[in-house]
Amino acid sequence: MTTFAFVHGAYHRGAHFARVVEVLRADGHKAVAPDLPATDPDAGAAGYARVVAEAIGDASDVVVVGHSLGGLTAPLVATLRPVRRIIYLAALVPEPGRSFDDVSWQDPAINASYAVQTVPFASEDGSASVGPARAGEVFFHDASWRQKQWAVSLLRPQQWRVLQEPCPLTAMPDVENRFVVCRADRVVDPDWSVRIARERFGTEPVMLDGGHCPMVARPAELARVLSAASL
Repeated sequence: MTTFAFVHGAYHRGAHFARVVEVLRADGHKAVAPDLPATDPDAGAAGYARVVAEAIGDASDVVVVGHSLGGLTAPLVATLRPVRRIIYLAALVPEPGRSFDDVSWQDPAINASYAVQTVPFASEDGSASVGPARAGEVFFHDASWRQKQWAVSLLRPQQWRVLQEPCPLTAMPDVENRFVVCRADRVVDPDWSVRIARERFGTEPVMLDGGHCPMVARPAELARVLSAASL
C-alpha cells in the first residue's frame, strides 16, 4: 500500500487535494495533504518539510508529490524520513544552495510564465494574496464553475521565505524522481518543466491535459496518473 504525501503550492491548502485523496483511498492507497505554514514569515522549506514528515508518520512506502511551490519542499522531506519516490507535479525544482528567486531571474523560461505577468495583491506584512479573478484565470481556468468557486474559497495569503532563502540542501536526495507536466499550465511553463526533467534528472515527464491545478479540475484523472507513476 502506497502512502501519497501531497505538498501544496503557494496560496493553497492541503484541502485542495481532497478529491484526489478520496479517489486514491478508494483505490486502496493512503494519502495525506497537510496545510503548510504558508502564512508564517519565518517558515522556510525546512519547516514546511517537517510538517509533511509529521503528517506521514510511520508509513513505510511513501511517494511525495510536490505541486508548484511545493516542489521546493518535496526533496527535503526525503532527508527527514525514507521516501521511495518524489513526483514533481507542475512544480518548481530547487537547486541546492541557491534561492529560487536567484535561479528564476537567470532563467528566462521561468520569468516568461503567464503568472509572472499577472500581479497578486501585496500586503504590508510581506505576504501576497490572489483575488478570485486572477486565481480563476491563472490557477483554475480549465475547471468548472463549481470547482472554481470551491477552490478559490480555500485560497489564503502566502509568505515568501521559501523562495528567498538559499535551498538548505547540499545535494538532491538519492531518490527516484518523476515529473507530471500540465500542457496548459499558466504558472509553471510546461516547456521549462520538460527541459528540467530531461536535463537535470534524465527522465521523460508524463504529460497531462489542462492547467496548473489538475487536483481541482480533473482529480480522478490525476489520481490515475499518480497511481501509475508510483509503480
